[in-house]
Amino acid sequence: MKKYTLFLAILAVVFSSFLDFNIAVASATSGDNNIIVPNGTASMSLDAATPVARHIYAGAVNVEMARVKISANDIEDLKLYQLTVGVTGSASDISLIYLYDGATKLGVALPVSSTGVAKFFPNVIIPKNSSKVISIRADISPSANAGYTIALGVTQDSVVFGVSSQTTSPIEGGPVNGNTMTVSNFSEKIFTDYLSNKGYSQSDVNAALLVYRKYVTNPNDPTVASWFNSLTAEQKQDVANAVATSSLNSAEKTFTDYLLGKGYSQNDVISALLMYRKYVINPNDPIVASWFNSLTAQQKQDLLEALSRI
Repeated sequence: MKKYTLFLAILAVVFSSFLDFNIAVASATSGDNNIIVPNGTASMSLDAATPVARHIYAGAVNVEMARVKISANDIEDLKLYQLTVGVTGSASDISLIYLYDGATKLGVALPVSSTGVAKFFPNVIIPKNSSKVISIRADISPSANAGYTIALGVTQDSVVFGVSSQTTSPIEGGPVNGNTMTVSNFSEKIFTDYLSNKGYSQSDVNAALLVYRKYVTNPNDPTVASWFNSLTAEQKQDVANAVATSSLNSAEKTFTDYLLGKGYSQNDVISALLMYRKYVINPNDPIVASWFNSLTAQQKQDLLEALSRI
C-alpha cells in the first residue's frame, strides 16, 4: 500500500511538471508548428556624438538637439515602430521637430504643447545585434524667449516591433535627453559669434553673454562695470567691438527680420548684415558687388525686397 501511494505521488509530480512545460511552450510559440520564437528587445542611450550644450537662436531652423542610439539585441531584427520625442522646457519654443537617420529625414511633427511630446512612426529596421543613431532636430520659434532652456530626447513611451516574433516591446533605458540648450536672440548671436571668431573659449563666451544680457537690461548695472574693469585692455576692446557689432538700428532690424522671416539661417543673415553695413558706407564697394553677384536669383530678389522695406 505504501509503495502504491508513493508511486501515485511521483506520478502526480511528473504530470504536473509535464503540464507546466507544455503551458510554457504554448505561451511562447508562434504559428501552427509551435516553433518557439523569443522576442527581440532594444535599448536606448545618448550617442557619444550628441551635440554639446550651447546657445541656440530664436528663429533658427533644423538645429540638431540630440543623437540617440537605439540598439537591438541578438535575437531578431527590429522595426523602430514608435519613437516619442519629449521636450524639456517650453514646448511652445519649438516650431517643428524632425527625425533623421544620417541624411535621411524620417519624419516631422509638431510638439503637443500640453504634453511636450511629439510621436513619430519611422518604421526603420534595426538589424539584430546592431545599433542605429537617430538625430533629433528642431526649428526654434522666432518668439522663443532669450535665456530659456530647451532639451529634446526620447521618452520611455517608445516601441520596437519584432520582425520574426511579430510582437512589440518598449525600448528600454529611457528616457534619454540631449544636452540643455539656451535660447539667445539674433543680437546675442552676433555678439557671441564675434567673440568666438576672436578665439575665446565657449565658457568665456557664455560668461560674456550673461553680462551682455545684464547690460542690455541696464547699461548702468554695477556688476557689468565691475566685470568689464576686470578684463585686459585687449579683452575690453573685443567686448566693446562685439557690443557695437551686435547693436542693430531700426533699419538693420527691419532688414534682418525680413530675411529671418524668409527662412534664411542666422549665419546667412549675419553675412548679409555685414555686407549691408558696407553698402551703407559705400554703395560702390567692390566687395559688396562681388558678394551680391555670387547670390542666386532668388537670394538677390529677397535681398532687394529686404532693402526696399527699410
